Amino acid sequence: MKKRVVLALTALLSSNLVAADLNLEYKAFYSHLKKLDKPELDQLEFTFGFRYVAGEGLCHIDNVVISTPKQQIPVDVINGQRFRLPTENALKLADAQVWISVQEPTNQCDMSVQLQARPLALSSEYSSESLNNLVTQFDTFFDDMGGFMSFMMPSPQGLQLHFSQQPDVTGLHTSHGSKLDDTTLWLNKDDIETGKTLKFSQLPYQITVWMKD
Repeated sequence: MKKRVVLALTALLSSNLVAADLNLEYKAFYSHLKKLDKPELDQLEFTFGFRYVAGEGLCHIDNVVISTPKQQIPVDVINGQRFRLPTENALKLADAQVWISVQEPTNQCDMSVQLQARPLALSSEYSSESLNNLVTQFDTFFDDMGGFMSFMMPSPQGLQLHFSQQPDVTGLHTSHGSKLDDTTLWLNKDDIETGKTLKFSQLPYQITVWMKD
């Protein structure tokens, strides 16, 4: 079963939203963004979006703006579905608001957060060292999130690399279950450790974690 790790912002919103234009406090986002603001997690980021309450897929976002008493900061929307926010203590201190315009009736959408690799980590060629570093950062995040209960948390099995169309792949080792399934490459961390360099005919547009079932 294909999975992407999606972290619910239960403190940010109630389960059902009731207005097409949302005005949310930046500090609620900041509390989550701050969790990645450390050197050992410098290749990871959160992106924000809205999942359909019933079924799969994401609601469509028209516009996102960070608003303070002194300025309006437009935020890029990724493919009309997700957006990134900066980790800025000054915005929290200024009581900044995040204005979000969603196309669908928002009682059909729930806020979600996607943990993924930063765009700078996306490449058409990866050494085993660079891929292992990504896996280590995902491991570190979930260990930190679990705290003393981390032994009860699911652990990363590897990485999922997402492509816009099926790529040509060279150097893929499949002894531990790694596979290319249409536009998604499931990469087991034990296969990463074989030391081979992976090459793709195109850049992945996203790298997420592959969690154990």
